[in-house]
Amino acid sequence: PSIDGTEDEDNTVSQELLERFNRLARRARAAEKDGPGAVIKIYAEAILDPEYQAYGYIHLKLAQLLKVQGRQVDAAHHFQKCVQDHRVDALDRNVICKTGYEDSTTTLEIIDAPARYKVLILEPSLFSGPFESGGRLPLGRIKLVMEVPGYFPQESMVTLKGPTRWPAEMGMKR
Repeated sequence: PSIDGTEDEDNTVSQELLERFNRLARRARAAEKDGPGAVIKIYAEAILDPEYQAYGYIHLKLAQLLKVQGRQVDAAHHFQKCVQDHRVDALDRNVICKTGYEDSTTTLEIIDAPARYKVLILEPSLFSGPFESGGRLPLGRIKLVMEVPGYFPQESMVTLKGPTRWPAEMGMKR
């Protein structure tokens, strides 16, 4: 059975993984005396270890620690990973992880964009890639490029402080 008591295959967490995670959490608690940086390091190393299978609860712990330190982009990334891991209890995913993600991100609506436009997020790198208007991005500075057929690509910087409506900026006509 999974953490939330269901038998759903996607939600299955082995007893071994749960025990490993509990050992990791005890190690992190012991490191608290050395400061938040030491605890973050323990969880950051664990998330990269295949033995932990990028377990969502590790992402949750990292997200919470990073948010306290004001590292919004990193926190948003880890909250997002927690939301995506169905091995995390549904209540934790929908309340803690999702709320954390929504608190550290906002929406960007692109207005007045021509047909067939594409937007790619360049920075922050944890959120790079194609973007659709109305999607969520971390609070702070975003570097994006707008591509429109017949125009040169146009790079822009947008600072997100809350829900933002951004008028599309196209490059020069080819």
